[in-house]
Amino acid sequence: MKNHYLVVLCALLVVAGTIPSATQTIRTTSSYVVDLPERRLSNGLIQPPRRFVVERPAPGTIVPGAIIVRTKQSHGTLKGDRVLGTSLANVDLAAVNVRDISMTASASATTLRSLDARITGLDRTYTVRFEEGHDEFELCRTLMNNPDVDFAVPVYIHKLFYTPNDPQFASQGFLNVIRAPQAWDITKGSADVVVAIIDSGTDWQHEDLAESIWINTKEVPNNGIDDDNTGYIDDIRGWDFVGNVTQQQAMQQAFRPDNDPRVSGTNLDGVRAHGTTVAGNAIARTNNGKGIAGVGHDCKILAVKCGSDVGGVSGIYRGYEGIIYAADMGADIINCSWGGPGADPAAQSVIDYALSKGSMVIAAAGNDGQPFENYPQAPATLSGVMSVGSSSNNDRVSSFTNHGWQNVLYAPGENPLSTYPGNQYRGQTGTSFSSPVASGVAALVKSLHPDWTPFQIMMQMRMTVDGLQGVSASERGRYFGRVNAEKAVKFNRSFTSGDRVPGLYYQSHTIVSGQQTITTLEPADLTVTIANALADAPTATVNIAVLDNNVELMSESSVSMSNVTQAASKTFPMRIRLLPTYPWYQASILVRLTILSGTSVNIAHFEVPTQRTTTNSYSGSSLPADWLATFTHVDFSTSSNVLWAAARSNQGPIGLVGSQSGGGSLIIYPYNITALEAMASDRAIVGGITQGRATTSRTVPGQSNWANTDVSSFLTSVDGIHSYDNTNIVVVGTGVGGRLGCGRSNNGGQTWQSVSSTPTLTTSDVIVNKGVAFLGDRIWAVSASGRVCRSSNRGQSWSVSNLNVSGSVVLSMAFRDSVNGVILYRTGSGASTAYRIASSSNSGASWQANVFDVSTLRITPVTVSSPGGHHVIVGSRGEVYGSDDNGSSWQPILSKPAGTVSTALAVIAEGESAVLLGGTEFGVLSYRYSGPNGTRILSAPTEEIDFGVMNIGQNRQRFVRFENLGTSDVSVTSVAFLDENNQPVPHFEVSATLGPIIGVGTSDQLGVRFRAPSTPGTYRATAVVIVDGTPSEFRIPLVAKVDDPSSVIDLTQTARLAPNPVTDVLVITFADSRSRDIHIIDGTGRRLLLTSSESAIVRLSTSDLSPGHYTILVRDGLTTSSARIVVVR
Repeated sequence: MKNHYLVVLCALLVVAGTIPSATQTIRTTSSYVVDLPERRLSNGLIQPPRRFVVERPAPGTIVPGAIIVRTKQSHGTLKGDRVLGTSLANVDLAAVNVRDISMTASASATTLRSLDARITGLDRTYTVRFEEGHDEFELCRTLMNNPDVDFAVPVYIHKLFYTPNDPQFASQGFLNVIRAPQAWDITKGSADVVVAIIDSGTDWQHEDLAESIWINTKEVPNNGIDDDNTGYIDDIRGWDFVGNVTQQQAMQQAFRPDNDPRVSGTNLDGVRAHGTTVAGNAIARTNNGKGIAGVGHDCKILAVKCGSDVGGVSGIYRGYEGIIYAADMGADIINCSWGGPGADPAAQSVIDYALSKGSMVIAAAGNDGQPFENYPQAPATLSGVMSVGSSSNNDRVSSFTNHGWQNVLYAPGENPLSTYPGNQYRGQTGTSFSSPVASGVAALVKSLHPDWTPFQIMMQMRMTVDGLQGVSASERGRYFGRVNAEKAVKFNRSFTSGDRVPGLYYQSHTIVSGQQTITTLEPADLTVTIANALADAPTATVNIAVLDNNVELMSESSVSMSNVTQAASKTFPMRIRLLPTYPWYQASILVRLTILSGTSVNIAHFEVPTQRTTTNSYSGSSLPADWLATFTHVDFSTSSNVLWAAARSNQGPIGLVGSQSGGGSLIIYPYNITALEAMASDRAIVGGITQGRATTSRTVPGQSNWANTDVSSFLTSVDGIHSYDNTNIVVVGTGVGGRLGCGRSNNGGQTWQSVSSTPTLTTSDVIVNKGVAFLGDRIWAVSASGRVCRSSNRGQSWSVSNLNVSGSVVLSMAFRDSVNGVILYRTGSGASTAYRIASSSNSGASWQANVFDVSTLRITPVTVSSPGGHHVIVGSRGEVYGSDDNGSSWQPILSKPAGTVSTALAVIAEGESAVLLGGTEFGVLSYRYSGPNGTRILSAPTEEIDFGVMNIGQNRQRFVRFENLGTSDVSVTSVAFLDENNQPVPHFEVSATLGPIIGVGTSDQLGVRFRAPSTPGTYRATAVVIVDGTPSEFRIPLVAKVDDPSSVIDLTQTARLAPNPVTDVLVITFADSRSRDIHIIDGTGRRLLLTSSESAIVRLSTSDLSPGHYTILVRDGLTTSSARIVVVR
């Protein structure tokens, strides 16, 4: 299924709490990968390698007509330019009518020329604005192939992480929960410690904040001069990066920055008041006889406004520029109570910059209730950021908080009382308010330890947390603990005495082979580095677990270390191997390290990317997380190339219809459907239960409503619908009176005639929703207990067979043709019972149970399906395996992780196989499958290949065609050029790669090039091609002849070469003028320079040549002459 035929939900306009009523254009989706290597920052901090999978964003979550581009070379400090210097990126940008190009960081020239800016790439990161209407994501994907582009990403809009509450005066019980009063007995903070609040704006005139506001003493107030040369004029109390702009102006990035970080106006809503509330949670003035107490007590607030003054304008804009500003102004802590979905390498560069300046970045985890694995957030999940989740005052994980191993810790976030504009006090809920609580604690730690790095502060807070209630030991990696302010300032007052705790952590890893990713099933050796940020650890134990069932840990699962001192590191070897059942072509292997030292425990995770070669392609996207949507049904009409999908959500039953042209619309279903039949872009029929009654519903062409038909007279559930044409339709499900229910319609589903002679089911038995299959005139329907009802005449009459496995529970059934089918079932009803496959080779008349144990695939299966010709089984993470022997064996069909999958359907579209997957995201896997049980017969000529007679410096190419005559794909393992002793031979090389897969009925060519060396003679080799077919080895003789010296004239007899030896320029003086081709050839016969000239005097540059011996070869159409030269330096 080609991508332009796919329609995906990600491109629908997303507005929280609403569903667009108008038809929207839906674009195809895909993703691209940005790999950032390990970075060593100027202060010595090591940022580990990081892979970003950039998915297509939903419109409404990015700024239209703008992208961020980081080039490989800096092209100067741009502002309002129309071209990107001399960058090759201009070639791709030419198609979008660029309006202006400016530095993404609106910082001073001094900042952009700094070492930190160069290391982190800020000096070559540009925001490109262009004419709206172009596809920002596709432009980024195009630029990723540009030789001067490191990466290109959309400009994301970030939201505030709060849940509005009615104004109320709540107690500050959370301060006692985190033991803040006890911490204040040790330190009340320091006015030298500054916490930057990057937010909607801060009311610096509030009675409980005014004394806590940082003042820029390097700036003379209101003189209109940038006294401190930072690029910001009169920034006495911070900066406003956005100003008084409308939503339209914000989307156009027509900002109005000024030097007042306070939100103007009165009666501010929760969005515009957000920053003031966040600031109070962190550092409201404490012990001043007013209002409330802030965790950071006497520390200071740097106010940075990144929201609009205008009511109704939601979102944080220029937040990352605010981070750069705060870091440049010397902020010790930078709080970000905002963020958004997606992986953002441009944002990572900003975080790296802030860390290199000594600023600690703390971010709210987000309020979507989602695991980070499926829902990454920026900045929360960026490397080096302390992500903070929300907990309640009774130390339970808040239901709304995002969670995962990337969360460093949790802090109270449920309605903590704080400041509110206009000298008010209110409580609000969300991780937005957990984050500043943690920032306040971080400020206290920084006050005691002014020389500590951001990472040391983060480790100190993590290693002194209290455990959360209701969190098991196996879950602690996801919910590590709640911040304890007292312990954070009490421990490690000294690294040599008193209460101490080590800070052992995962620092980095490398793949010994030097690769950045694992690409094969061969064992991969890693070197893992553990370091200590805090007090000495006399002993340590690292317990290692690979959190992927299809990856084997081949080395020890526990490693002991001794004497890991403060600021020291230790390494250990680790070996892993992708098992043959590994299902992904692009993914990351998650490794968990449980690091123990005495009573201290840290749980660290790291990812090892995998990238395997395949022709398969997966595209996927999800609806907004706050819709809580799960795709339950998908269908594809092969006759009209139309895709329909249905989802359950808190917005109601919603779905998608998409056409071959790539357009489509978001639709509303009449109820949560249990059966779906796609017929055309404006025609479908569905079934389900509404108001307690089984119902079918059909679209009405030209209208947006559905026409319902009550089928409860013969059905209690609707589990399958199939249309043979626009009028003849069959519906199947659990029937009334303990029977199979079946109805037939000859008027497009307007009315139904029930089939009376249907098989009976056992007591309390029901037809399985994924257990109805249609193929031609045949229908199969299986019950949960394994009773298989089948019809060969469109449901007019039925017969019955049984699985005959006592206590089994059937999950799904599929037929690949009219004869061969499989059933996925469990051996019992318990949660730990095994999954098995049963098969039939006689149209379901009888079944053989237990033909395959699904546990060997190491997945939790969801369903079986078939596009025809083979079966597929789909796992709960989107794993797909194929079988060409009716379920007796299964092989991985390489894909990418697809979130949590609950339904899948295999189809044929445009002649290609595809699997539609639904769950937390909707995705499409386009694939080729050729099972292992067919023949692999490969044909290729094996006679000698003659390259003919060649002159010195020439190269010549020959091709060998390989053809697959079998019924299974053939994999090419290796190609080598060997002599009679099986040793590698020089001068022969691959010019066109063979394979790596030669599909059934296809052919491929191996290109071989011979480069004539400077020594004449006859050269022979054997091309040895190893495959997994028959035969398994091809040996093809190769021969080439290089001219004898007698046929080449001595060039020095007819021309003068000077100087020789030569340094930079060789001058050749001929006796006459004529057309000549002049070559410089190295000792291996490789041509390094070719020039043509008709002059009697020719100058050749040798400045780029390495010192050594070379051959000058001259051809004039009549003779060939050569001479040796020596290049020196």
